[in-house]
Amino acid sequence: MPRPEAHVGFADDDLARRAANGDAQAFAELARCHRRLLDAACATVCPNREDREDAVQQALVDIW
Repeated sequence: MPRPEAHVGFADDDLARRAANGDAQAFAELARCHRRLLDAACATVCPNREDREDAVQQALVDIW
């Protein structure tokens, strides 16, 4: 299975640097690549799927 950062040809640290400088596309790509990991982390404390999706979304909003 390919590593998430391999999907777009940029390393996570490059995407993170670009996102930190206001690049919304870089942030969206990071979020897309790592959404399953965020979902899995939230699942440990939030078993309800809808609540978990809300928590992941809120986390991404807070990060941005």
